[in-house]
Amino acid sequence: ILQTPKLAWRGYGLRAAFADALGIPVAYDTDVNVACLGEVVFGCCKGIEDAVYVTIGTGVGAGVMCAGRLLHASCLEGLASGPAIAARWGKPAAELADNAEVWALEGDYLGQMCANLVLMYSPRRIVLGGGVMHQEQLYGIVRKKTLEYLGGYIQTAELKDIESYICAPGCGGDQGILGAAELARRALA
Repeated sequence: ILQTPKLAWRGYGLRAAFADALGIPVAYDTDVNVACLGEVVFGCCKGIEDAVYVTIGTGVGAGVMCAGRLLHASCLEGLASGPAIAARWGKPAAELADNAEVWALEGDYLGQMCANLVLMYSPRRIVLGGGVMHQEQLYGIVRKKTLEYLGGYIQTAELKDIESYICAPGCGGDQGILGAAELARRALA
């Protein structure tokens, strides 16, 4: 572990401690990266080497798979996470389901994010998961805003099928555990 606000954990060899204690190869990554891996191996991105998994819930994070390799990305928690929504509107997202203004703004933020992901990584699919995305009306708004922000600059077959391109997770909520199992399998290989 490199940097963390938990001082006792700074510089701690977590992977080595587990490997030594268990006597087996060990690998670890962020929760959102293993969720991305789970979707690529078992879910709606199966067979795709360039995909992005974004979770929008308590926090916002992205797992990016480029050419079959997981990268580490940044987040936009301060604008689009569940706590950011509650702070802005004074109520949790679940209590704001019928407020179109909330979801128009959230969809705009996420549409900007998706357009940037397209421009930065050219993924073949973008998966949006997490508790905030239980507001299913967001998918349509995000798709529309993504296309607006791209302004026709990028023309791909994937973007022409925007409903499949920006989609919900395909592992029934198990993408994280499935990705962790795949990470473990790869560590053993």
